[in-house]
Amino acid sequence: MTASRPPRLATALLHGVFADDDPLVGDLLEDFERHHSRFRFWKQTLSAIVFRSRQHADHTHPLGLAPRADSLRIEPERTTWAPINLSASPLTHTGGLGLVIFVALTAVVRPQAWWWLFGPALAGGIVIAIAIVVVRRRHERS
Repeated sequence: MTASRPPRLATALLHGVFADDDPLVGDLLEDFERHHSRFRFWKQTLSAIVFRSRQHADHTHPLGLAPRADSLRIEPERTTWAPINLSASPLTHTGGLGLVIFVALTAVVRPQAWWWLFGPALAGGIVIAIAIVVVRRRHERS
């Protein structure tokens, strides 16, 4: 039995809209090999093209790790980069490694500073724990 091939026009449209290394193109071709449905392949191809045409530039690079598309269209020599904080650090322009170095330096240079930071938190935790125990015992008695 001869293996059927996907429609040439649909494949050309896919390669024209999407990059050659785009995983979506490979997924659609693999799906065609499994199901051999030309109608399904056309439907998925057209849906993917419509979906891609409706996407905004920020959806192409959701983490903001690529230059913004609008700045590339206007002035290719000046690109602006989208700021992103992957470390979830509350400090601006400080990544996870910067926080680890800060903690290590504080522990080595000024270890008593941790008592000023964690002492009140520890005392507050003890007070809250005692209050919870007292409230539970009163609740059990009644």
